[in-house]
Amino acid sequence: MTDTTERIRAIRVRGRRELADHRLSVLLASEALPWQLKLSCFPWLGFWVLGFADAMAYLIHDAGEGQAAEAVRTHALEDAEHWRWFLQDLEQLQEAGVLLQEKGTSLGIQWTPAARPVRAMVYEVMSALRGARLATVRMVILEVCEDGYAAFSDAMTPV
Repeated sequence: MTDTTERIRAIRVRGRRELADHRLSVLLASEALPWQLKLSCFPWLGFWVLGFADAMAYLIHDAGEGQAAEAVRTHALEDAEHWRWFLQDLEQLQEAGVLLQEKGTSLGIQWTPAARPVRAMVYEVMSALRGARLATVRMVILEVCEDGYAAFSDAMTPV
């Protein structure tokens, strides 16, 4: 393994640890927080999940050439349809009355001022992917996005 690969790995390990220790991850993992309240954040993920789907579609069609680019394309193909699961889960949670009632619809929530940071992150990721011409850099961006989702998922596993 190269020195650069080891440095990237170390940065990702540190980042995953920081994400796991983040106050939101700790709050969501807390047994004291009712599961209904934990699930109420689910609709807020919509813009991120659908934006990530757009990023995967972009990478499938513009991964570039070569072995590393093919690895990016394969990775994107594996993740390209995950958004469908999210929408199914969201629909089931809404139909079951599990989600706390919010003002407006799940779609409308995405354009509220409170959701602006989520939208901004989607735009940043897409900009970074489009600006990165090296497939290895694109792969790192994908892996970091997955690290962030893993931190959320780990905190929500008991729910």
